[in-house]
Amino acid sequence: MQIDHIIPEHLLSKPPELKSALRSLGLPGDFQINGFENLLPSCSACNNAKKGYIFKPSPVHLASLEKAKRRAERCRALVAKGVSDAMLAKALNALEIAADEQKLELRDLEPLILVFARTNPAAWEAFSKAVDDGMMEFAVGLIVVPTLRLTPSLTVEFYAGRIIRLVRGNSAQ
Repeated sequence: MQIDHIIPEHLLSKPPELKSALRSLGLPGDFQINGFENLLPSCSACNNAKKGYIFKPSPVHLASLEKAKRRAERCRALVAKGVSDAMLAKALNALEIAADEQKLELRDLEPLILVFARTNPAAWEAFSKAVDDGMMEFAVGLIVVPTLRLTPSLTVEFYAGRIIRLVRGNSAQ
């Protein structure tokens, strides 16, 4: 599969032709040729056969533009998620490396642990306060010990008795 520009991308270098094509299709002058509203998946044979052909307005061509417009927001969300997932993977990789090099301290994870504690009822119930020496206090009496798996081999465990632990490899539970 390839990405097809419904209105050909080469028109960016030919402003008069681009303006004419946009006008004939009833599109605004600021229509983004590389925007999701102008992109659709295409098999390579169809995309290569079309190449830079500029279609005249027709129901099929207008339907393609409408289809791309309807799907544009979902495409933006998927791209944003992909970028977010890549950034998260990079951050988790940095945590793994720091842990391997024994440069990771619990206090470095405090913002992450607090977010987890707020979104996990058992951890939030256990959370009491952060302590200046890099430890975080948790209430006593947990029935279930919540865990925060950062990566497949790096876990934060919340224990009764005001203890949290950074665990490498499989949990000792």
